[in-house]
Amino acid sequence: MRERMRRQLVILFLGGFLTGVFWYLWGCDQKESGQILFVDTLLWRMSSYKINYSTYLVFLLRKRLFLWMSLSICAVTLVGAWIIRGFLIWSGFCFGSILTMYLYQYGGKGILYLLVLLFPQILFYIPAYTGESCLMLRAHRTLFFDQGCARGEKWQEMCGRNRRKLRWTGMYLTFFLVTIIGILMECYVNPILIQKLIKII
Repeated sequence: MRERMRRQLVILFLGGFLTGVFWYLWGCDQKESGQILFVDTLLWRMSSYKINYSTYLVFLLRKRLFLWMSLSICAVTLVGAWIIRGFLIWSGFCFGSILTMYLYQYGGKGILYLLVLLFPQILFYIPAYTGESCLMLRAHRTLFFDQGCARGEKWQEMCGRNRRKLRWTGMYLTFFLVTIIGILMECYVNPILIQKLIKII
């Protein structure tokens, strides 16, 4: 069951990714979309800005934790599984279109730009949100489709369910902690890396 769910999540993300690539190459105006980037100007401005870290941290907490709580709420709604799947498809679509956009406009240098903008927080966000999505799908299936403890259920089976709930709670808190670490990295480490790496670029 777990392996099938993981494969399903990967297929959904890759499907969205390929759709984003094809959409950018054949479904939009590359010149107009390229004008939106202004990556060179953006990086230079970010390297010279003095960041108010407390304000920036509050902004990131609101933005990232809103998405986190939205995925969590999906687990207790009947259509939540479809919302989570849609989120994965949309994430793949955005990543595919943005990656293709950077490569189209800047060539191999576009990958370097993306790494500068996304590192190191992306190393925490990907496992955190992917893990939470998988966990919420499993919780949704258990809540709405699996049978609850029947009156004649064996004590061992009831204990197994309780252990599973404790394990899922531990996993949920772990993914939440990883998300918080990613937010801190995005707030305090990423701007410093941009300031350092912009001189190399």
